[in-house]
Amino acid sequence: MDSQVKVQGFRIELGEIEFHAKEFLKGANAVCISFENTVGNTDIALFIESGGDISSALSDYLKTKLPSYMLPSAVINCAQFPLNANGKIDKNALKTMMK
Repeated sequence: MDSQVKVQGFRIELGEIEFHAKEFLKGANAVCISFENTVGNTDIALFIESGGDISSALSDYLKTKLPSYMLPSAVINCAQFPLNANGKIDKNALKTMMK
């Protein structure tokens, strides 16, 4: 259930957004997280691990593959993802970047 969130009344699999992002990025790392925005609603952020800013091109691509309610409200470039003690991507650290 960790990868499924409810946004605007729709159930969304974050893995589906990650799949399309990775397809566009030719396999580069991409991670979706849900976060609470300033008005208390759930939003989606997509973090990509890349050296350049390709967020606008990626957003345009995702608009052709996903319905509007599944589009991330933020696409953020990271040079390197933070890792937890087990060597996995630390999604909690990514969430703190949204505050």
